[in-house]
Amino acid sequence: MALIHTDTRAQSLTSIHLVAFAAALAIGPLGCAATGGSSGGGSGAADTATATDTGGGGGADTTAGADAAVGADTGGADTGGTATEVTVADVKKNDKAAKCSAPAFQNFMEGVTLRDLVVVTSVEKQKTFDAVYVQSKGGGEWSGLYVKRSSKPDDGGADNAFRALKPGDVITVTGGALTYYCFTEFDAKLWSKETAVEAPVATTLTVDAIGETASTDDNEKYEGALVTLNDVVVSNVEFKGDDGKTHGEIVIGKDENDQSLIVKPSLAWSTGFSSYDGDSKTWSVHVEKGKKYSSITGVLTYDFNKYRLVPVSAAAMVD
Repeated sequence: MALIHTDTRAQSLTSIHLVAFAAALAIGPLGCAATGGSSGGGSGAADTATATDTGGGGGADTTAGADAAVGADTGGADTGGTATEVTVADVKKNDKAAKCSAPAFQNFMEGVTLRDLVVVTSVEKQKTFDAVYVQSKGGGEWSGLYVKRSSKPDDGGADNAFRALKPGDVITVTGGALTYYCFTEFDAKLWSKETAVEAPVATTLTVDAIGETASTDDNEKYEGALVTLNDVVVSNVEFKGDDGKTHGEIVIGKDENDQSLIVKPSLAWSTGFSSYDGDSKTWSVHVEKGKKYSSITGVLTYDFNKYRLVPVSAAAMVD
């Protein structure tokens, strides 16, 4: 059964299927897959074997603080300030995010609040923080963002309420934005969850609208957002990272000769097309070149200088 239903411009999860969608994204082991190389951001900067940081967004954990904007704070003590309200688009269009060229990480827009963010994925449990992909209601351009919360003992340890977030939850966060090797993140010092739920909306794109053949500007519009690609073909099942090794990634395009977009697995939830063996510390790909998918739905991430699509579940890769 398809989890995501199509409309002329976008796709969304119906309330009936939201529970099934969340179940398909059941939280698994640590982090996302490595791609090899010296710099990382996005969902999965390194795997559990090669490891700098295993997380989406990869980066050093920061704790830009501000006062919670709404409701009872479920994620930390009130710091007593007044935060400026901004939108995800404000964060993503900031030159430090949209035109990033920094080699490591830089903080910007500290002490701000983002309201009514729809959770799109399960939570990734990283070494020093937990993180989740969210987007503005309705999705689309400049709507997606990677939100993380410190799990370091000095910051109070793991936040179990944050770890329990699931697709469809609606949250408000207060903290600061940063880029880690040009992947945009938001460090939530405080956060709260609304009582209502909202079906995540996936924007339908052509496979060449993002990834290797698209411009940086076009990719940046959808970084962190939920997108659906229809009628794609696997064109490479042996894609290697900067370290010359395979990491369970495949490449898709319009046909088996078109290598438009890298698709990477997650270790936080099952994507189905590849698996990681912790004993041998190797990846195996379970699809062949030429395999056709009628649709793939995932979040667009960025690491090791490339944009990559992370499917939100195995069920989101529809034959």
